Amino acid sequence: MSSDINIDLSELERFIETMRQFQTRVDEQFKVLEQKWSICDESWQGKAKDEFQPDFESTTSVIRSALDNGEDALKFLEQYRDVVVEFEEGR
Repeated sequence: MSSDINIDLSELERFIETMRQFQTRVDEQFKVLEQKWSICDESWQGKAKDEFQPDFESTTSVIRSALDNGEDALKFLEQYRDVVVEFEEGR
C-alpha cells in the first residue's frame, strides 16, 4: 500500500480491470440490443410501437451516456494510477 498517497495500487488495478470488463460486456450487449431493435423497428407498426419507441429511445440514450461516462471514468482511474506509480517510484 502506498503510504504517502494512501491507496492500495493492486486493489485499484483490480477495480480498473473489473470496471473495464463490465464496460465491455455492457457495451457488447447494448450493441446486440440496438441491432435487434433495428430489425424489430422495421417490421413493427401501429400505436403500440408509437407509444413504446420514444421511451425506448430515451432509455437507450441514457444507457449510451452512462457507457460514455464509464469510459471517461476508466481513463481518469488509469491516469490516476499512473500518477501514483510515478510518484511512488520517484520518492
